[in-house]
Amino acid sequence: MSDKKSKFQPPTSAKAAPRRSMTEAFHDGEEPITMFTLRMNSDLHRRLKIQAVNEGRSMKEILEDLLREYLDKKKS
Repeated sequence: MSDKKSKFQPPTSAKAAPRRSMTEAFHDGEEPITMFTLRMNSDLHRRLKIQAVNEGRSMKEILEDLLREYLDKKKS
């Protein structure tokens, strides 16, 4: 490892995000949140990320909508 210090300096106007408890961190509104790892094709991930930016949504929101739609169809 190098003894050089990082040249990165955060903007002076940057404020640290308020710290949340573990309970708060894993709740999205009223619904509890479960975290998991998803391995995805790199091109598919890139396309999802671009689409999310274009729609002004998060990848999480898009994936949750798609999963709900898929599972609701399977329930019928």
